[in-house]
Amino acid sequence: MEEFAGRTAIVTGAGSGMGKAFALRWGAEGMNVVIGDIQQDALDTTAAELSAAGVPVAALRTDVSKLADIEALADAAEERFGKIHLVNNNARRRGLPGRADLGGDRQGLGLDAVGQPHVGDLRASGRSCRG
Repeated sequence: MEEFAGRTAIVTGAGSGMGKAFALRWGAEGMNVVIGDIQQDALDTTAAELSAAGVPVAALRTDVSKLADIEALADAAEERFGKIHLVNNNARRRGLPGRADLGGDRQGLGLDAVGQPHVGDLRASGRSCRG
């Protein structure tokens, strides 16, 4: 679709499942795709598939529970492609769905409750979804 061609998508959790499916779809739509995943081998596989399909891609190991990792992913997107037009957060930890073992008072909090605010920080900073 024309409105996606040449624009840039960030996809977390892109090593497998829905994150990978979104990354491949955005690439098929002509987008530049910046992918992150906590599992380096899975991330590398997705990056290789995108690259083999001719999709401009950047990949960075990313733990969405760490703000610094989210910021690094956004920095990589902006350095390589300029504006960020779409952010697709699909990251999940293995084990209990949506759960991260964070210890202390945050033990057992869902990853969405921990990681999503960091992706939200990215959106609130004006770094994402700019036309």
